[in-house]
Amino acid sequence: MDSFQFSIERFLSVDDVRAVLSESLGVPQSIVFDSDAYWDHAQIEGAVGIWVMHDDGPFKTIVNAYSGLNLSDEELGRLAIRMAPKFESGVLVGDHFSNAPDLEGRFAVCYPDGSLRFGYEVEGAIEFFE
Repeated sequence: MDSFQFSIERFLSVDDVRAVLSESLGVPQSIVFDSDAYWDHAQIEGAVGIWVMHDDGPFKTIVNAYSGLNLSDEELGRLAIRMAPKFESGVLVGDHFSNAPDLEGRFAVCYPDGSLRFGYEVEGAIEFFE
């Protein structure tokens, strides 16, 4: 099983996240479950579990996802690029685009227009590279 996290600048419902994530992963919405129901259906090929949280910070929707799809770091980056225009919002993922040796705390934000912005988190504060 693989787990991954992404954050969205907009406040979105679980159903909004489910619809875009299923389309972006190429799996039916019927096998994207909330985190509680996922464990009863984890044996279904391609099943995805999501736990959606909300925050008052710049990224209003935070999603933890689990699946047997085993997304590589590169695929997670491509997933964020596909989701940004569908969410009509920036989508933050770990920085798997850079070849830097230490990526802990670094992230990339993929925007609907296809642009990327890179940054890092230090003590809970988000800073962008300029």
